Amino acid sequence: MDPAFWHERWALGEIGFHRPEPHWALDAHWSAVSHDPEARVLVPLCGKSVDLHWLAARHRHVTGVELDASALAAFLAEWPGGETPAARWDTLSRGHRWTRINGLTLVAGDFFSYASEQPFDVFYDRAALIALPPSMRPAYLTHLHGLVAPGGSGLVVTFEYEQNQMDGPPFSVTSQEISQSAGWASEVLTRRDVLAHHPGMQAKGLTHLTECVYRFVRL
Repeated sequence: MDPAFWHERWALGEIGFHRPEPHWALDAHWSAVSHDPEARVLVPLCGKSVDLHWLAARHRHVTGVELDASALAAFLAEWPGGETPAARWDTLSRGHRWTRINGLTLVAGDFFSYASEQPFDVFYDRAALIALPPSMRPAYLTHLHGLVAPGGSGLVVTFEYEQNQMDGPPFSVTSQEISQSAGWASEVLTRRDVLAHHPGMQAKGLTHLTECVYRFVRL
């Protein structure tokens, strides 16, 4: 799970976690975390997710942080409308690079060392927490905690399955683990069986797969 693992995934095009359409939980549950178009939104480990477009259409300040710069370059190349927006990368502290386009900020670099001058009001995690093994998840949530303003909230999407049936990522994250996350209050918004929608994971031996959507609040 070192950076080389993810750089290799992107280089080889092994990105089964990418989806060509916005995640259903945004339409169903984003209103539970934010209605404010001025809210500062953070998307950790964003890849080239089209969820960024969904969020940027509703908020004026959206920041996606991604380890692999080629993923962000692909996002820009696939920009809707047939025209690739101009991207000018600048150097930030701690080895990060960024560009801003129509209120959307893309940051290339290690999320665990990413810092922001202003705290974020809201965050969205579809494939960050489940991309990390158990040993790394507490550090991720602690760092995220430091980036979100007190009282800020977020939408977190996880999977639950028998971990001994398949190696991650994506990893199984139990509701018990979620409830014990230090510095966060959480509530489950929905749980649903999605095994039929993930034939690749089914082929690896899964007999059940539950997708869970949580609302997190930073204490």
